[in-house]
Amino acid sequence: MIGLQETPRICIFRLSKKIFPGGTDQVIGWLRHGKYYFRKQAPKALPRGSIILFSIEGKVVAEAVTKGDIRETTPEEKEECKRRYGYEYPRVVEFSTGSVRIFPEPVSDIEKLIGKKLGQLFIYIEPPEYFSIIKNVYAR
Repeated sequence: MIGLQETPRICIFRLSKKIFPGGTDQVIGWLRHGKYYFRKQAPKALPRGSIILFSIEGKVVAEAVTKGDIRETTPEEKEECKRRYGYEYPRVVEFSTGSVRIFPEPVSDIEKLIGKKLGQLFIYIEPPEYFSIIKNVYAR
């Protein structure tokens, strides 16, 4: 039996225009790396098989599936992050690059679709909310 901590989740990551000044195009290019580093805040858990929806400027632009839960970064990863980004990121989640799905049209009105405010960096949603988003990606 799968325990609660092992049950895959669905989470929207609200990406910053400050970190991704190139907007959607930069996010899409970055997704090929297969890792998301957390500098300060991180979701509580994203077990293997969890779905991450990536949002920038109020629009969901892509999704990916996690390969494992959030973990501590290795010393090598910390050094690489410091060299590339100027910070040592303490945690990371990896996602399968083969699972990355770029939406043909970004989905706006997310707050209306899921009935929740996107004020936090990470927000868990339930399957019906996820399917509402997906329906708006492909059924327009």
